[in-house]
Amino acid sequence: MRALCASNLFFSYEKDRPVLQDLSLEVREGEILAILGPNGSGKTTFLHLLLRELRPEGGDIYFFERPASSYSRKELSLILALARQEERVAFQFTVLEYVLMGRAPYLRPLEAPGKKDLEVAFEALKATGMESLYNRYLTALSGGERQLVIIARTIAQNPRIFLLDEPLAHLDLKNQKRLLDILLDLKKRGKTIVFTTHDPNSAALVADRVLIISNGKSLAFGEVRQVFQREVLSAVYGVKLEVDSKSGRPLIYLENGTSRV
Repeated sequence: MRALCASNLFFSYEKDRPVLQDLSLEVREGEILAILGPNGSGKTTFLHLLLRELRPEGGDIYFFERPASSYSRKELSLILALARQEERVAFQFTVLEYVLMGRAPYLRPLEAPGKKDLEVAFEALKATGMESLYNRYLTALSGGERQLVIIARTIAQNPRIFLLDEPLAHLDLKNQKRLLDILLDLKKRGKTIVFTTHDPNSAALVADRVLIISNGKSLAFGEVRQVFQREVLSAVYGVKLEVDSKSGRPLIYLENGTSRV
């Protein structure tokens, strides 16, 4: 089944300055889609359109063969969860309190989280390696720790589709590997994942398909091996790259062969 289908999307913040133009793609249930592109290419805007925080000026979005506009906010919160690259928290919350916010779609108005919600929250913290920090305030965390806690809150929400905006941005190499392992584990559980990234090598490690956006338009969409071509990636990143596919998954290098992107 198609978990997500977008066709001919168009969106602009200012008249005559489109951010997304004629963007189309589909993602099957249990599939990982990586979205790559330079800053300002429309990656984050696309995620906000999926979450219906923004409304497309043209085109259609479907979740599980049903128009996105037909879902209530409650229904959408059970289907979608977004882990933002930066998230401002207005009040002093502990890590556990923040992760428990992911359980809100399962609670009645003013209902307090119960035993099951606490168990789910701690499991999410354990999955991200943040369980020892459960009683620490968010404001006391490093950028990488905050990013993993945001991921934990998303896991606690247990949506069918995970949306992650630059989830690797603040993580060191150890935690980048941890996150990629989390994505693969979610896939094994039948979850659908859409994540944006600047790193084609990370995308190559876990993605089933890749979308490359530039100036709001799709430059390439398809399986990793099909999309990760030297000419396409060099044009997107503005630097000459080489693609080595001998080991199975493509590995992208700068043209001199000594540096990984």
